[in-house]
Amino acid sequence: MIENSWITLLAYEPRIRHAADRRREDVAFRRLTSVHSRILAELRCAVALGIDAFLGADGDRPGSALTCQNGSSPQGFVISRADDRIGRRSAAIELDGATLTCRYEMCGTRIIGATDQWVLAIEIGNGESALWQGGLVRRFTTVDDLSAFLLAPILDA
Repeated sequence: MIENSWITLLAYEPRIRHAADRRREDVAFRRLTSVHSRILAELRCAVALGIDAFLGADGDRPGSALTCQNGSSPQGFVISRADDRIGRRSAAIELDGATLTCRYEMCGTRIIGATDQWVLAIEIGNGESALWQGGLVRRFTTVDDLSAFLLAPILDA
């Protein structure tokens, strides 16, 4: 009789340990997802403030539009600028895991007609973000710094 209870305990104990490990992993994943969502929300707020500051300084010109809208995924947004002088510029920003992906597209004016596209991947973690670019590491300690960096290609004339 004692042998049967030991066999049952030996079979049952790894299942309990596995279930506890899975719960810990799930809690850690949800916590990390929550942190990443908060960072994305703060980044979007900083981008909106940067856009407002640009519009306030630049004024409302005819033939010019600057928007920030929801992206194709729930963890992203798109910044678009259309201007008769410089053409159309956009940046699609999405968060996938701990990587912030930025897809830029620059289309020239009707005269130039050139299109340029590039992608940046920025690692997010430990209170800062890091971008490897040309063998150098750029670090952004605040979302304001990161938003200014991301907005520069869109807002520069």
